[in-house]
Amino acid sequence: MKRPIDFLGAITMSSTTHRMSRTARRVAISAVVACAGLVATAMPAQAADTGVFDGNPVTCTRNINIGAAEPVIATDGRVVGYSQMRWSDSCQANWIRAWTANGQVTTMQSLIFQNQPTSPNRKYSKSDDWAALHWTMYIRAGVTERMCGSTKIWDTRTQNWAYSANYCRV
Repeated sequence: MKRPIDFLGAITMSSTTHRMSRTARRVAISAVVACAGLVATAMPAQAADTGVFDGNPVTCTRNINIGAAEPVIATDGRVVGYSQMRWSDSCQANWIRAWTANGQVTTMQSLIFQNQPTSPNRKYSKSDDWAALHWTMYIRAGVTERMCGSTKIWDTRTQNWAYSANYCRV
């Protein structure tokens, strides 16, 4: 006959209850807490990065903004976020950083690409994310080469995509 286990420390058998040892009780409670922690702990959102790119800007230093941040405009005219091209002296590369204006997490997508005709050698990086701040992977390009980018952010008020302009920087 199987005995149901009460995780508060008792094993129930018909009408008689027997107490578990203190050690067994602690082990059982620890197991329940550990399992609950695994279920309750949400993994942080991860960007889905695609493209032909050179690396992750997290490792870059001496970063600067290339031009002003471009507003991401909702269909009703509100600014819901910003898109900005960045340059790293240490990585010798560009990427796009985007963020929401109100700090709220939402779906966003950014794209950076070399401003040249489409070819198998054309580098680009696209990041899809659920975040309030995100960035693309970086692309190494010559110092005189034009890089272009854009961002779209899901606007929860209009239930539609908000877009930045497609912009280019040298």
